[in-house]
Amino acid sequence: MVPQLSSVRAFAVAALSVLGVVVLYLVFVRTSQGQRVDQSALDHLGWSTATRESISTVLDIITFGVLALVLTGCVVLALGRRRWALAVGALALVAVSNVTTQLLKHQILTRPDLGNSSLNSFPSGHTTAAASLAMAALLVVPPRLRWLVAIVGAVSVAVTGVGTVVAGWHRPSDVVAALLVTLAVGSAVVGLLAIGRDADPATPPYTRTFAIVAALPVAAAVLLGLGVRPDGTERDLVLHILVMGVLATLTAMVLALFARLVDTRFG
Repeated sequence: MVPQLSSVRAFAVAALSVLGVVVLYLVFVRTSQGQRVDQSALDHLGWSTATRESISTVLDIITFGVLALVLTGCVVLALGRRRWALAVGALALVAVSNVTTQLLKHQILTRPDLGNSSLNSFPSGHTTAAASLAMAALLVVPPRLRWLVAIVGAVSVAVTGVGTVVAGWHRPSDVVAALLVTLAVGSAVVGLLAIGRDADPATPPYTRTFAIVAALPVAAAVLLGLGVRPDGTERDLVLHILVMGVLATLTAMVLALFARLVDTRFG
């Protein structure tokens, strides 16, 4: 059976995401300059012990139990809508994304000792968990509710991703890699589900990009409320704005792209 155009597009996004992970790894993990840039962002974003403890408390909420609970909710919702394939897709998306991240981090990828620790943390497991749940929810909810899920998902994933850097658990490249791993798996799932399936008639694009972008100020407010702020120097202010802005913007872009793939195929 020949994949339709929308399916091919989804597989193309998956392939480009995998390429992005490879490039990130080669630049920020395998080179000394890349490691220095990554480590500098980590050091400046989480300079306060109190802030790190505050963020760590929030991140501790993301456990296997919570992951299983939210995923179960996604599956039940899909089954309630009689969308059996979407239920399977949500399960596959979350399971494959998280297993892939753990295998890459602990079994496959290594980090050379170039002066910035040889302990590999690439990609971020917490970010993968949050992003995979957000994408699973976008996949199974009715179109009219996707804008709401997009906002909640963007806030959750942005806070989680930036939070892992602030807490000192991950470098920025780990977070971006996790987003791309999840996007690769999610896009592949959409591509497989779309093969041989006609698009739902008149499926409106409820999930607008502006809904996700609107979540960024909310994520920033949450992080500020948790104590994330520069140390008062101009250089540190610039680094905070740059790192947090880039991670939050990439989060919005990844979720917006996935939401668009879903909106194109599934009502």
